[in-house]
Order: sequence, then structure tokens, then C-alpha cells
Amino acid sequence: MRIPRLGGRDFAPDDRATTMPVAIVNELLAKKIAPQGSAIGKRIRLNPGDQSVWATIVGVAGNAKHFQLEEAPLDQVYVPFTQRPLIFTELVVRTPGDPMSVANAVRSAIWRVDRDQPVWRVRPVTQSIEGALGTRKFIMRFLASFAILAVLLATIGVYGVMSYAVARRTQEMGIRMALGARTTQVVGMVLRQGMRTIAIALVIGLAASLAATRVLATQLYGVERLDPLTFAAVPLALALVALCACYLPARRASRVDPVAALRAE
Repeated sequence: MRIPRLGGRDFAPDDRATTMPVAIVNELLAKKIAPQGSAIGKRIRLNPGDQSVWATIVGVAGNAKHFQLEEAPLDQVYVPFTQRPLIFTELVVRTPGDPMSVANAVRSAIWRVDRDQPVWRVRPVTQSIEGALGTRKFIMRFLASFAILAVLLATIGVYGVMSYAVARRTQEMGIRMALGARTTQVVGMVLRQGMRTIAIALVIGLAASLAATRVLATQLYGVERLDPLTFAAVPLALALVALCACYLPARRASRVDPVAALRAE
């Protein structure tokens, strides 16, 4: 399962029912058993109160989630099947290709050992993960669709409003240029005023987004609710759209003959 081994050894063929019981614990439990040192070589009691068995810790593994993504870290103990066989168990096989392509071969291998051993519910691990994440993925795709639509509408809206606002100032630009203002001065003035408005809007939007992250935190995994990439990329994209919306109409209007601009309504 690619759970990392952080110390000690793995189970060995010599770990049999007739030898000393051994166990591998996860990092969380190892720190509880030996806060200042190594847990390897320490003894741990399995099933306290119910035919307790003492096992020697021979290895430490990384923490793993076994049930849900949001589950709290749990103390975990791994024991060799040869020492503590269970009635119901699962066999994990890793293959570079399609996992279901080796299903028949795995069944045959098990039946060569025990002809009467039932084998059922053969499935790829990805199927189990998809089942556990089905509802969460639907919600996130639903929210992502609305988020993309919101960004698209915001982009169109910002460009449209800023373009209209700048176009309405065509006559003002004509007057300024007729009085001696240079093209660069007129365009710079429009950009400064337009981007000042956008900056205020972005600050308000970021504040609202920060407040909304608390609601989305329970639906996120592997991404912080205050993801810096998201909070940098979206405002930057909207700022670039606003910059184009201010610059293009202003540049177009500044190239018009002042007399023609004064006639504009």
C-alpha cells in the first residue's frame, strides 16, 4: 500500500505462530510509547483484557487513513497474518497494468493453496476510493462549475462596465487633448482612475472570500482553505481584465481627432 516504513524492519518469513509475537506501529503510537526515544524493541499488549498477547515492536510505519479522508489520526498496530490469522481478510495485489486483468490469476493462486477458500468482491482500489469520494466529488464539481461561471461573468462584467465608463469620457478626453494634453497623459489618467476602482473592489472581494472559506473548509482535501495560489491568481486575472478594459477604449479614444471627440455624445 506504499505506507512508508520509518524505522525498524518489515515482517519476515521467520515471524511464525511458534515464534515471539511481533508488531509494527504507526508513527503516532510510537511517539506515545517512546516520546523521547525509539519505540523499536518496546513491548505492546494486543487486545487488552481479552486473551492479551504481548508483542515486540520491530518497526514503525507512517500514519495512514483507513476509513475517511477527514478522520482524526488513529493509533495503528500491524501484526503478521502468520501469527494472528483472521477469519475475514483482504489481499492487496499491485500490478502495473489493469488490476482486473490479474483477478483470475490471483484466484487461481489462492485456490492452489486452499481449494475451498471463497474469494469474492474482487475490485480495484480506485473503485473503493471513488465510492468513498463520490458525494464529495459531485459537490466539488458542482461548486467548481459555478465558480468557473462566476469568474466568466465577472470577467465579462468588469470589461463591459469599464469599457462603457471609459467610452463615456471620450468628450472629456477630446477637451483635454484640445487644451494640450498628451496622449500618454490622458491614457495614464484613465488607467489610474479605473484601476483605483478595481483595487477597491478586489479588496472587498478578497475579504468576502476569506469569510467564505470557513464554509468550504470541510469540503477540501490536500488544499488549504487559504490557498495562496487561488487567492493570487483570481484577483490578478480580474485586474488584468480591468486593465485591458480601461486601456483599450482609452487608447482608442485618445487617437481620435480632438474635434471629432468633442462632437461625440
